[in-house]
Amino acid sequence: MTPEKTMTLNYKRLLPLAATGFSAFALSACLGEETEPVTDFISDDPSMGGPGEGGDTGDGGDGDGDGDGDGDGDGDGDVDITEADIIQLEGDRLYALSSYAGLTVVDASNPDALRALGTWETDARPFEMYVEDGQAFVMLDGFGFWEHDEELDEWDYVQSSRLVALDATDPSDIVVRGEFMLPGEIQDSRRVGDILYLVTLEDGYCWGCGAEQRTVVSSIDISDEANPQLIDQLSFAAPDDNWSWQRSVESSSERIYFAAQTWWFGEGQNSFVDVVDISAGDGTLVPGDQVQVHGNVFSRWQMDEYDGVFRVISQQEFTEDPLIETFTIESSQSFVALGSGNLAIPEPESLRSARFDGDRAYAITAERIDPLFTIDLSDPSDPHQVGELEIPGWVYHMETRDDRILALGFDPDHPDGSINVSLFDVSDFAAPQLRRRVHFGGDWADFGEDQNRIHKAFTILDDEEMLLVPHTGWDYSDSGCSRSYLGGVQLIDWANDDLALRGVAPARGRPRRAFTHAQRLFTVSDLEVATFDYSDRDAPTARDELPLSVTVRDLVRVGGVWARLANDWYSDAVLLEVVDGDSPAALEPLGVVDLSVETDECAYVSVDGMFAIDDHVFVVERVNLDGWAEVDGYSTVRVTAVDVSDPSAPVISDSFTVEGFRSWYGSNLAGVRTGASWWVNQGEHLVFRLYGATEEGFDSEPSVYVIDLSDPSQLELLAKLSRPAGEQQGDLMVMSDEVVAWHTEPVPDQPGKVRFFLDRLELDGTPAWAPKINVPGVIVAYAPETGRAFTVDFSITEVASSFDDCIGNPKHWGFESDDPDDYFGQGTCRIIDRTLKQLDISGNQAALVATLDIEGEHALRTLQASESRIFVGLEGAVWSEDGPEYDAALKVVDIEQGAAKVEDVDAEVFGRWWSIVAVDGDRALILDYRNGLELVDASDMDAISHKSSALPGWGTCWDPVIEGDTIYCPDGIYGLNIVEW
Repeated sequence: MTPEKTMTLNYKRLLPLAATGFSAFALSACLGEETEPVTDFISDDPSMGGPGEGGDTGDGGDGDGDGDGDGDGDGDGDVDITEADIIQLEGDRLYALSSYAGLTVVDASNPDALRALGTWETDARPFEMYVEDGQAFVMLDGFGFWEHDEELDEWDYVQSSRLVALDATDPSDIVVRGEFMLPGEIQDSRRVGDILYLVTLEDGYCWGCGAEQRTVVSSIDISDEANPQLIDQLSFAAPDDNWSWQRSVESSSERIYFAAQTWWFGEGQNSFVDVVDISAGDGTLVPGDQVQVHGNVFSRWQMDEYDGVFRVISQQEFTEDPLIETFTIESSQSFVALGSGNLAIPEPESLRSARFDGDRAYAITAERIDPLFTIDLSDPSDPHQVGELEIPGWVYHMETRDDRILALGFDPDHPDGSINVSLFDVSDFAAPQLRRRVHFGGDWADFGEDQNRIHKAFTILDDEEMLLVPHTGWDYSDSGCSRSYLGGVQLIDWANDDLALRGVAPARGRPRRAFTHAQRLFTVSDLEVATFDYSDRDAPTARDELPLSVTVRDLVRVGGVWARLANDWYSDAVLLEVVDGDSPAALEPLGVVDLSVETDECAYVSVDGMFAIDDHVFVVERVNLDGWAEVDGYSTVRVTAVDVSDPSAPVISDSFTVEGFRSWYGSNLAGVRTGASWWVNQGEHLVFRLYGATEEGFDSEPSVYVIDLSDPSQLELLAKLSRPAGEQQGDLMVMSDEVVAWHTEPVPDQPGKVRFFLDRLELDGTPAWAPKINVPGVIVAYAPETGRAFTVDFSITEVASSFDDCIGNPKHWGFESDDPDDYFGQGTCRIIDRTLKQLDISGNQAALVATLDIEGEHALRTLQASESRIFVGLEGAVWSEDGPEYDAALKVVDIEQGAAKVEDVDAEVFGRWWSIVAVDGDRALILDYRNGLELVDASDMDAISHKSSALPGWGTCWDPVIEGDTIYCPDGIYGLNIVEW
């Protein structure tokens, strides 16, 4: 089978590949020839051991699949070296690149009314970009495309890095002018005139990569945007596995330096810097010297070229003094050792940051009390330490301003915040002084960039005597859970040789950049551009915000509009957004309502899903207080009704809270995942299983709660029902408009044997359980109007076997060795067989109609059913000397006819790891090992067809919404993927 894979990839809208038919044949069902209907069913108890089950008693394993510069060049040449960034400002146009979406061109002429002039959406992962006169060169990682293997005559979905030239002079119609593809992942870049130098990492496994890990530098002529041309290319292999994959890059107008970094410090473990000559100016790459240096080089700031001398500060291991080394540059091919000098560290501690400034340099080491070292390089043959200043915390990055240093650092133990900015006075080079340090950011604060790029985020506005620091941070309570988000852009005054902490401009998502324009402060995250009036620096006032991407955690149709959840991981805000019915992925919603929990206590909110009835959306949340783990703290389930009849102004009609915490593990038994859930919606009722609160704590057994939704302005608890008594309790399912579940009861005097029962919840009138029905196994499909039902039953046998033979059987369910001292020898292997049972249910009695062997030599792993079809995912393994060779199979069962019909589907195209994520009538949606979607159409059982559709490299589709021939896949911060069937 070779599907014709022709695809147009558009951001958040992925067109499927051409359909291909499967050759399907009927599987002979093992039909029981019953002379007397079997009505008493006893099964082997699959909870008695088994790999990974842990006993699976009570409510054990759910198995539901749930499973974020300077750029002025350092050389003496006349050619400007520029660096890329995620933002570029040209006049009143802001070009903003979101990691989650793509490029947005923003009209910044009126910061109080930001306007998106146009967008260019991509499924790849944006890295950085260059912009000049409306021409944007965007670098992307994870760019996916289909490649045809001529030898195997099959298509494969692969990914690479890519340089895309965009003409954005008309932002409303951004046009791709040219593209250039590179294997591996982009690490860094520089631009010199019309030559772009791109540094990529090939890990030995990526598309188009060599067999070994290497760093590659490519020079590309971008003078013709429509036709970027590769000029030259060089690669550098890692010496062995001890070397870090990523290299730090520094450059001058004549050379690019690539510093290698070891994974760990070690005796005699020197590092090296590869030199590439670019002095020709035409993109020619000439291999230069490989400069051996004393120790590790982990950032670009540890190396520098100045006045014909190459300088490096490195450290071999933290017990040794860092070393300053200088080299005379005779040519790019000849670096001659000139001088060296050590930094006398008072205690064993590691080098954390360094910075060169003309004939001076600075270095800081760290062991909570960090010395700042001043280094004299005026005589490059005699580099030496001049002064030292002990400071608390450690410094991440330094920026020099004449005889002052502005430093960005961390001090995790400081009560005023774990981020700090310091002002150092180095006018007396032998006696540096700390003029001022300010602390902010709360607990566990962080930045959105690594040390090689932090200078692009740490904004120093010399004219305005102000510093801007984008950061994340939280205020943690004594219980250790997240209480409030403090992330944003910190404003700091730098005036009169002093620093003064001012206000914070809050940010949605991780803030990455900040700048001022047209008397407004701009903040940029991957989610939005926001503006603030900072005339009062102590209290920046929000003026406007413009989304760059959307967050979609869940999606539901409500009449003519869509409602989507957009909770923010950083701030724990839970937002319900209403968008137009034709634009579920719209950047700007019609209306928003905040569902966040307002409490003085520490709270963590988890949204489990939502559904719609008429013009109301109902959101099911779990609110955990006084701790992250539900079982350790106080938890509630909250149901909120939101009226969206006016899409521009959604309002909360009512909310209802039940104390307790959700039950786990009811949707998975003996490795069979059925798609059951701890809560279901049926008509105007919400039903969920919950360990309810009592005066002593929580119920020892879960109960079923029924909430009346008929009046959304007054949600009511109709009933709290005990589950039918038993050992194991299954989760809830809706089958043919009836809420059902299952439980087991032990068989007296027969250890290891249980009876399974079908439980039905009657919701007409006062909610109550209907009489239980003994059935053979777990209920998977049931049609009350016809009495047709299907279950999965279990049979366990024990055979003498070696350990290897046992675990090589895909149906193995445990092993007990004959010799306690030799677990991997001979012993008893437990094998579990799962069969599909067809039943006829009349009143409160079930009779066996047929037994279908759906496993064969495989093992059942995942199963989902609709009213017409059952889709069964199977897994197998064949063991050889080289280890296991896995295979998988898919079977489709037609349950509409009198005698169930089973067909095989060739599942080889799905790969090793795949899961059935949804069924819709005669169709099933499968998420394969590449995070691609497989669309199986079994409307014609004699010609089951299949389509493939790629998702972005990060894409998933665990909770799809299927509407006709369109599949909507909420993908969290990456927005909404839309696939046409």
